[in-house]
Amino acid sequence: MSKLNNLFISLGITPKSERLYLTALTHSSYKTKEEKAEDYERLEFLGDSILNFVITSAIFKSYPYKRQGELTNMRKNFVRSHSVSSLGRKLELEKYIRTGKSITPQDLMSNDKYFEDVFEALIGAMYLDQGMEKTATFIYDLVGEAIKEYDFNQIFDFISTLQEFIQADKRGLPQYETIPSGLDKEKAFVSTVSYDGIILGKGYGANNKEAEQNAAKNALEKVAR
Repeated sequence: MSKLNNLFISLGITPKSERLYLTALTHSSYKTKEEKAEDYERLEFLGDSILNFVITSAIFKSYPYKRQGELTNMRKNFVRSHSVSSLGRKLELEKYIRTGKSITPQDLMSNDKYFEDVFEALIGAMYLDQGMEKTATFIYDLVGEAIKEYDFNQIFDFISTLQEFIQADKRGLPQYETIPSGLDKEKAFVSTVSYDGIILGKGYGANNKEAEQNAAKNALEKVAR
């Protein structure tokens, strides 16, 4: 019985080429143990593109009425909150990753980068071994519900979203004016955002940045309907 059987069960596949998955689990440091071993870097490159494509496609199909700027920020924030490394940890990849002696089990467990890289490499291996449909289904099973239930009010980079919204029509940049409000600490600053002399939104905050974010959010609630 293969040492990878439990991993294949978690992936929901019957592999055609186990070697591909072994490569996806092999860090470059492992070559100190096995000189001719292939590492996961090329598969990681492929898997990263596939993962981004599937997530982008799922977001696009789930929100047909959202604008490009909103979708871009959703993808950015969604990937941040549902990190690739957390998907790798969910699969308990530490049981399967092959490393050299220079990387201890403690090093492995404490570094998200290993889990992120190997998860992406596994996606690349699955694509080559199982095809796009099976790979996309696996990814969607992991993140699909979270995409559908995403709360757009969680988007914190309202300034970038508003800027992208305005620039989508090849216009200029919104302008912010932020001053002390004379109110309590939570609303110590007030910011107005305008474009072409027209005030789009207004917001309060404990500091300049927070007030500007709230002004951009207020503007988006009006112009991105």
